[in-house]
Amino acid sequence: MVSGVTAPRASAPLPARERRKAETRAALLDAAFELCAERGLDGPSIDDIAAHAGFTKGAFYANFASKQDLFMAMIDERFTAVTEALGGAVAGNDPVNEAAAAAIRFIETVNSVPGGATLFFQFVAFAGRHEEFKRRFDERYGELHVRVVEILRRWSDEFDERPELPVEQVATMVSAMGNGFLLEQQIDPSLRDELHGTMLAIFFRGLQAVSAGWEPEREGS
Repeated sequence: MVSGVTAPRASAPLPARERRKAETRAALLDAAFELCAERGLDGPSIDDIAAHAGFTKGAFYANFASKQDLFMAMIDERFTAVTEALGGAVAGNDPVNEAAAAAIRFIETVNSVPGGATLFFQFVAFAGRHEEFKRRFDERYGELHVRVVEILRRWSDEFDERPELPVEQVATMVSAMGNGFLLEQQIDPSLRDELHGTMLAIFFRGLQAVSAGWEPEREGS
């Protein structure tokens, strides 16, 4: 052990009842991911999801208030996985190569559940049709954006000169490229995840160029 560093304490095991409830909730989420990927968000009923997980409708309502509540839990699970993957790919030593690695990890994480990218775009469309769900979705997406901003701030500390662009705008650009690449993969599944890594590496090289004094030509100049 490194001197002065306290080893993290192991989490206390959950009581049997809480453990069973957590396992039931996880099984329901797994069933929802699988069935919604196959049939769309409106395809499986609550009965279908509960039965696929091996439980009754009562078990469903013991964990989720409604189908929309289940959807939000699915989004929370995926957004948490994405932020953990991005943070885990960043050591703060090499912004360009780490950006490429994080970009690949992002695509892999989204696609690590059946139809992950398809489900994300379905959630976006669903939010457009349901006002309360959109409010909650926007809130979760905003939280994800904040996490990306935090990660980018850590990266920016490694640039010799910091880009003029606000880090919040850079985060929006990164998200737009990630979402756009996921959409392209829906159209052309042969696109390899590494291409998105190349995109982000080029983008961060461009940020370095901007920070070094390069400016794009403007109309009328």
